[in-house]
Amino acid sequence: MPIIILYFGDWDPGGQVIPETSVADIRRWCAVDFEFTRVGLNDGDADKYNLPESIDRPGTYQWEALGDADAGEMITGAVAQYVNADKMAERARLERAATMAFRRHMAGFSLKT
Repeated sequence: MPIIILYFGDWDPGGQVIPETSVADIRRWCAVDFEFTRVGLNDGDADKYNLPESIDRPGTYQWEALGDADAGEMITGAVAQYVNADKMAERARLERAATMAFRRHMAGFSLKT
């Protein structure tokens, strides 16, 4: 399975440069290929999420201006492309069953000091 890096950052000059310089640094030191995707904030997200402009830099928008629900929507929407929720739920169910079986098994033992 390929490595995928999702970037969530500000829509400002720094938010544009960070992924570019980060990817260059990571590729220089990483021997494994990976995919890099800028998820947000992107052009148009300010209107979509009704974000206020940064006070000190008009025309720029900060990730922190997103409400929890909107940030959660953006994050889960991006991650959902790469994660199978049904498989994750099944894995969690199997892990709970294994934990319960192990606890039942261990309940028959006692510690002697």
